[in-house]
Amino acid sequence: NLKHLQTMVSHCEKYGQDHGLKFNHSKTKTQFVISGKSDIKNPVLVLNNSKIPQQYQLTHLGFQWKQKQNKQLNLSHHKDTRISELWAITTSLIASGIRNCHPNIIVSLFNTIIVPKLLYGLELVQLTKSEKENLNAQARMCLKSLFNISKRSRNHIHRLYNIPDISKLIKKCKINLFKQ
Repeated sequence: NLKHLQTMVSHCEKYGQDHGLKFNHSKTKTQFVISGKSDIKNPVLVLNNSKIPQQYQLTHLGFQWKQKQNKQLNLSHHKDTRISELWAITTSLIASGIRNCHPNIIVSLFNTIIVPKLLYGLELVQLTKSEKENLNAQARMCLKSLFNISKRSRNHIHRLYNIPDISKLIKKCKINLFKQ
């Protein structure tokens, strides 16, 4: 409960004082996930006589959890984070000269580095049909960029190298998750 949480924070505060440790108040935040009905509307914890600010977004192991109006955490923006990662890696590979490599190497790097980064955790996210189509399109555009092919050109690279659609890979990941 909130009283016990405050007691734990107070113990940390006292330990810090006794051992010369100082907590950086600007880096200290709280995240409350209250399940069920609760009388606590705006829970507050105090550290060094100052309220610890509450955050409504949590990043853990690369997952972006955001709190909605109903106070529940969800992964609705995780897809956007994965697309950002896709383009960050693509840009980095292009800057390192991947376009000078043999096509088999480009495809291999796409399959072993970019696709896993894009897929990370998407088996946990409920995606609409249009979101899945967007992920497929982003992956195809990424591959075109790696090959320095116009984004408006027809894409036969996937068929030529037997690269499955991202939506099929997500489905496969979901099945593997349930098997575990």
